[in-house]
Amino acid sequence: MRVKKIYPDWVEKQRQKGTNISCVNGRYYLYAVRSKWNKEKGRAQKITDGYLGRITKDGLIPPKPKTIKVETPITVKEYGAANVLSTIGADILDELRTIFPVQAETLFTISALRVLEQCPFKRMEHIYKHSYLSERFKGLRLSGSELSIFLRDFGGKREDIVDFMKRFIIGTEHILFDGTGILSKSENMDINRRGYNAHHDFEPQVNLLYAFACESKSPVYYRIIPGNIRDVSAFKVSVSEAGLENVVIIADKGFGSESNFNMLDETKVRYIIPLKRNSALFDTSKLETGNKASLDGYFMFNKRPIWYPNFP
Repeated sequence: MRVKKIYPDWVEKQRQKGTNISCVNGRYYLYAVRSKWNKEKGRAQKITDGYLGRITKDGLIPPKPKTIKVETPITVKEYGAANVLSTIGADILDELRTIFPVQAETLFTISALRVLEQCPFKRMEHIYKHSYLSERFKGLRLSGSELSIFLRDFGGKREDIVDFMKRFIIGTEHILFDGTGILSKSENMDINRRGYNAHHDFEPQVNLLYAFACESKSPVYYRIIPGNIRDVSAFKVSVSEAGLENVVIIADKGFGSESNFNMLDETKVRYIIPLKRNSALFDTSKLETGNKASLDGYFMFNKRPIWYPNFP
């Protein structure tokens, strides 16, 4: 006859249906159990499903959660912004892979990190390792010294760079050119020449000329010009190199000088440039009469008629 073990009341209090109590070295433990029919033995057999805890006079002490051993260290990387740039810049990456099949991913990653972090090249590798871009484009070598070699080599691929940017001109009718003077006293450059900029600065500088497509708002051309050469004189080469056709240059009155007009006439590029009020080309005789009858017509601007004379 099997004798049922009798435990203290505070132990038996923890017994519930589907559990079993065991005593080991004077300590009491609670387990989850169930019954399963054993065909070979012809009777039900008790199966232990799991450990529920140790029973004390103060109640049941659950088991400590098991520590999960992680084989691969977990790292946290920036994902959101990097993924957005990778998505909206997919067409740029495709064109890069067409023109620069070996360097495309490095170029795209460098550009994306500069947009996201405005980081100098010496910190590029650190930012890359903590970005989702290091998962998408694995194994890129972006240390300061390696980037210097990479950029030196890439900077010599002028024809390929222009060819890449030309691909974004397709489908646009209006292109904006803008020049910016960048001061530089570097002794390792031969294009930083004494020039003049909007800030009336005559220090050694280089001029960066950029062109943007209005419709796509994309940069489509760039050129670095010595500081002593102004934007107008660079138009002929720039227009030709960018592959632009049927060009009409529309500029502000800062370009309205006789020398600039002569230069543009020589290049046979059409242009629309307002004259300065003190320009010798500006005939004010019709305006000085004060008689609208001597003028040739008018147009409406802000609900006001603007009268104008025609000039030969």
